[in-house]
Amino acid sequence: MTSERVRLGAVGAGLVAQAVHLPILLARGDLFEVAALCDLSPGTLEAVGERCDVASNRRYGAAADLPAAYD
Repeated sequence: MTSERVRLGAVGAGLVAQAVHLPILLARGDLFEVAALCDLSPGTLEAVGERCDVASNRRYGAAADLPAAYD
């Protein structure tokens, strides 16, 4: 059985995301890939994007800018 990781975009990179949601997703890298990140704060977006290894071109300041899917 071949299983592919679920690629997801996280909207919001605040304290709860940093302390709970993202660490769980990153710990289960066999199941999930944080492929995109969205946050209103440029500083938070940059810091969390670096910590979660999200490419800079996949970091967005508004949820409306987050693509629906990636190839």
